Amino acid sequence: MITLADQKIFKTIQGEGALLGTPMIFVRLGGCSIGCIGCDTAYDQSKIEMTSKDIANEIKTIGGGIKWVWVTGGEPTDQDLNELISEIKNSNREKSIAIATSGRKRIDAKYDFISVSPHGHPDLQAIHSGNQINIVPILNGLNLNDWKEYSFYYQFEHCWITQLNGKIPDSDLLKWIDMFPFFRLGIQAHKVWRIP
Repeated sequence: MITLADQKIFKTIQGEGALLGTPMIFVRLGGCSIGCIGCDTAYDQSKIEMTSKDIANEIKTIGGGIKWVWVTGGEPTDQDLNELISEIKNSNREKSIAIATSGRKRIDAKYDFISVSPHGHPDLQAIHSGNQINIVPILNGLNLNDWKEYSFYYQFEHCWITQLNGKIPDSDLLKWIDMFPFFRLGIQAHKVWRIP
């Protein structure tokens, strides 16, 4: 069984990163071992459980021509998702599967796109490569100064630094890009669009 958050499975438009603006089916999982300070979602209270087969069938039902399935959380790596990913691939062969994770635990399933949004200090990271890294300063104590010496950026195809609700001066983000010009300035466009 897979534990999902209250939002479960829904269609939306990706609001961040390299797939910005892309129609997606989100699979929002419940449960989170990270414990972000100021998290606005009670993932620990999510009690919705579905089989991998039922999730894959719902994706097929609501998915239509949407190519991407975005597995997110909570923290997706808290659950064994191998069976789920196999079910999605078997019943939705045309779908590409992405995972959004904090990067604190290694991934053992096969994904088409790995998005890492670090939480806290770099020493906590278990994933040092992927399709994109999205640094969101302040997110669960993420301090930009701690990340200046992080040596794995070049292992990511896309590098982003994204504002979190205006909580850090834009000038700090621009200074970061001056130091690391391979980073791009990100946005949480779904908040501008007012979609989930």
